[in-house]
Amino acid sequence: MSDRKSGLTHSGIEAFRRCPKRYWFANRAGGRGIASEQDALYFHIGSAYHAAMEFVGKVWEERKNGDISEILGNGIADVIQGYAESKPIGEEMRALVLTHARGLAYAHADLMMERCQHWDFVAVEKDFEAEVGSTKIWGRVDAVVSHSGRTWLVEHKALSSVPDNFIEIVPKDAQVLRYAHALQQSGYPISGVIYTVGKKCGLRQKKAESREEFVKRVSDDYEKNGAGAIHHFDVILDRGDISRCAASTAETLEEIHKRDESGIWTQWESGCDHKYGTCEFYRICLTCPWSGDGEVPSGFVLRSKRG
Repeated sequence: MSDRKSGLTHSGIEAFRRCPKRYWFANRAGGRGIASEQDALYFHIGSAYHAAMEFVGKVWEERKNGDISEILGNGIADVIQGYAESKPIGEEMRALVLTHARGLAYAHADLMMERCQHWDFVAVEKDFEAEVGSTKIWGRVDAVVSHSGRTWLVEHKALSSVPDNFIEIVPKDAQVLRYAHALQQSGYPISGVIYTVGKKCGLRQKKAESREEFVKRVSDDYEKNGAGAIHHFDVILDRGDISRCAASTAETLEEIHKRDESGIWTQWESGCDHKYGTCEFYRICLTCPWSGDGEVPSGFVLRSKRG
């Protein structure tokens, strides 16, 4: 049984909303939850990229004293290399993590130097806890910045594609609404969100291509696209949307607590084939059921403990 005081993360809440059984696989099975190897790759790319952007945010003030291009270039490389070497991942995955994260972070830094000189960072990689109903949500926001007389939440995203209607979808993004709610509770007058969306290279390894050749091709693609791989969107948030999201989140947290008490994690077939693709646990859920005990199924890795 989980401790309600420890709260839950946004990803855990959304996993449950898609399907309670999916939440169990991702957050409870084996005591910690499991993830597909492909998701683990994407997680490490995103984490290394975020670590690099944390470094950028922390040295951004130094731009007022002169050109910081060299500081950014060397620092980004060192941070991403340090991240990759600190994780127990294989050499092939490490090479891909380094290449993707460097490509995204260099492109992002170039764009910031070109367009974001007027930003002032208020907070970088800020942890938060917020009361929602009778429990808490917790997490970490990428940054809080001040510009144009407003205080903005910054959300870095690394996506395989950026839909044409992205700007129409994002004002209802539950993650950002929850984060804005938490920051407002902490005294930050958040009025909007700046999405910095990095488009991950979509190249696939060819059958006759070595891993080294593939990594070089991915690196060349990022270099060719440059700052064009990053998109910035400024969105003013509606306070009513924030309040409604908080109320809905409280209901979900209560339902998760009830499932923890009963131990019953129902499979919702509507979550098997979702707008983001087939559930990563579909095979082990339906064709070779796993109880959470013993060896982790092939193609999956055990997650670190989380909410």
